[in-house]
Amino acid sequence: MNKLIIILVFVVVCAVVSDAAKGLKYPGDCKSKILRSYAEKCGLKVSPGAEHFVVKDPKTNTQVTQIPHTVKENPTCRSIIRKLNARC
Repeated sequence: MNKLIIILVFVVVCAVVSDAAKGLKYPGDCKSKILRSYAEKCGLKVSPGAEHFVVKDPKTNTQVTQIPHTVKENPTCRSIIRKLNARC
């Protein structure tokens, strides 16, 4: 009985960890607020601009990507998600 409980807990923990490690998903996360909050949680600096939010690495001050105020489900969003997932 105890072995079964331990195995069950292990499986649940592994499932939770693997879901958290996946990061953003296309196209479900193609919203400006979701992308910005994910970038901030990853330790990146998000600054507002005229038409985009600029995402920079605070250590090197290099631009990682830009997030439009209105994000559409298109290759641009897919590219932003790939860049953010690669940094986190």
